Amino acid sequence: MVSRRNAYTRMTKGQKLRLKRLAKLLLNPDLSFLVYFVFVASFGWAKEEVLFGYILLFPWILVVIIYLNFPFFRLLFGGVRIERQTRMNHVLEHGTIHFLKERYGKKHKIGGSAQKDGFRLHGVGSKHDIEQAFEQLRTHLGEAKDAIVLSRFCGSNIYFFQGFAVVLLTLTFICFAVADLCPLHVQVLLLANVVLYMLLKYRIGRYFQKRLTMSFAFSDARIVSINKTTKKSIFERNPVFHVRTSVE
Repeated sequence: MVSRRNAYTRMTKGQKLRLKRLAKLLLNPDLSFLVYFVFVASFGWAKEEVLFGYILLFPWILVVIIYLNFPFFRLLFGGVRIERQTRMNHVLEHGTIHFLKERYGKKHKIGGSAQKDGFRLHGVGSKHDIEQAFEQLRTHLGEAKDAIVLSRFCGSNIYFFQGFAVVLLTLTFICFAVADLCPLHVQVLLLANVVLYMLLKYRIGRYFQKRLTMSFAFSDARIVSINKTTKKSIFERNPVFHVRTSVE
């Protein structure tokens, strides 16, 4: 049997690009919110007509939602604990990317991921650029940490505000199911969901990103080595670098 990794490497450039676009679309939290919002809103507006169908369908919808947001629920309810070393490297990864973007421009696509022994970066031109950005970060570790290391584009941020939307809409669905609401109250509740989602989604993500996936419990850090490495996902672009770190 051909492994998924081997199947991916045998794809053409065009096929990889289409797969990447599809993955980004499916992982888009706004799309996830919209689909679930339509599901809940339809129930609220036509409860009597669709009640039986929704009773049968909702458990399966809930299973899919939990599956798609599993990282959020695991982190939120303590099902997984990110090691302290990885959380510190998460800070270093974001901070390094911050200063790399100052060099390359805000629109330049740079990505990364934290590990126990350091972090990965892709979309960077050279080791020298990484070293310079890291040194800039070291001089700013005690200043404006939130502005430097918290990112709205981080995967953990997306997991958290997407999970927040799921919880909010599920509570609204339950409210529609147990209460006999007039059309005006249904509309008010649905509008409240949209407003809260738009106003709080990044704030919620940043709050949990900082407290659950990062650790500032160090005073200094240094680079041990920087080496090119192989891609691990369809979202990484060559060259990919592994930055091994030491924190104190």
